[in-house]
Amino acid sequence: MPSPTRLAAVLLLAILSLVFSASASSPSALSFRDVKAQLDGRESAALITEKELSSKTWQASALDKLIVNAVVQGSGDNPIVARHVILGVRSQEEKVETSFLCKASQGGRKVTCVVDFKDAPTLETLNPGRNTLTLYAATLDATATYVLGDLDFAFKPVAKPESEFDVFSVLPEIAHTFRPDEKPAKKLLSLVFTIGVLVPWGVLLASYVALSANVKNLFANSLTATFGSLFTAALAAVMGLYYVYWLRLNLFQLLGYGTIIGCITAALGRQALVAHAGIAAPVRTKKDM
Repeated sequence: MPSPTRLAAVLLLAILSLVFSASASSPSALSFRDVKAQLDGRESAALITEKELSSKTWQASALDKLIVNAVVQGSGDNPIVARHVILGVRSQEEKVETSFLCKASQGGRKVTCVVDFKDAPTLETLNPGRNTLTLYAATLDATATYVLGDLDFAFKPVAKPESEFDVFSVLPEIAHTFRPDEKPAKKLLSLVFTIGVLVPWGVLLASYVALSANVKNLFANSLTATFGSLFTAALAAVMGLYYVYWLRLNLFQLLGYGTIIGCITAALGRQALVAHAGIAAPVRTKKDM
């Protein structure tokens, strides 16, 4: 087993390593140095130093290209690799800032930001007039901001194409004109159709009378009266279903309800026939056997 002295030494080394790693991972300060700007594109390129950019306002046209070079440094004036460096162009009139991503070189220590005013999409995002240039840098644990100065954009604002979805105008109010009410059919025509519907029932009743239909056995006793009445009611329900179908039901509803009522009617009709057959069957006695 390790001795207590050796174990204490190991623990002390572990604690010291943790303290060293914590101090090494503490946030470091970020800053910019060697900031230079250049307006390229004219007859003679204008190199603007850091002091000149902050001391007066420069002017850029739509034919220029703005190039900004800088070095990102940490604590102790040591160059540091920044994860993100952005050049912000903020319009003092519109209070809107446009961001441009800078490219890194020399292992990420030197950054270059290029804004080409001849590029139509770039020109559409900028606002003419006085704009403030600001550099932003960030690492995992630190950030830096550096205001370069002001730059006047001497170009006309680009007319942005209007989309049909961006145009709003008050449309006329929707007015609906109702169709005039249909004139009801003549009473004579309605009477003729009513008689035409009732005539088959009259023919059916007349046929029953002419054929001397015997309905007495349907109510001969309590059993035949019960099933006979239920069977008659089921037939009336079938006729009522046709009437309701004519008013509000569709064909599928008619088939569904009709199947249920039809099965009930068939069962009651069979029971009524069975009860009627019991009356007509002869009664056998012991003498006949």
